[in-house]
Amino acid sequence: MRVFKVDSIYDAELKIWRVDSRYDADVAVFMVTSQWDDEGELLWYHVPSKFDEALKIYFVDSPYDADIKIQFVPSKFDVEWLNEEKKNLLVNNSKSVEEQLKE
Repeated sequence: MRVFKVDSIYDAELKIWRVDSRYDADVAVFMVTSQWDDEGELLWYHVPSKFDEALKIYFVDSPYDADIKIQFVPSKFDVEWLNEEKKNLLVNNSKSVEEQLKE
C-alpha cells in the first residue's frame, strides 16, 4: 500500500499512533523499499507526493486521537492483523504490478 505522510491532521485519511509492542498494536506493518513490493495493505511504500494514489497518514501525539495503532516490524514476514475490527481502515488503494504495467 502506498502511503504519504501529511503535515496536518486535517489532511489525513488515517490517523496513526505508533507503538513498539504487539500487545498495544492493532496491526503490524512493514515498510518496503520498492514500489513493486507494496502488494497488500500491510506492506507499505512511502511515496514522495500526495497525488501518487496514496493513503494520506498522520502520526498523532496521543493514542486517543488515533484511528489505528501500528507497530512497524523488521520483516515482511512479521506483518499481521492483531485487531481484526480495524481491518476496514486499511484499504489497499495501490495499483497492482499488472495494472501498472498496462499503463
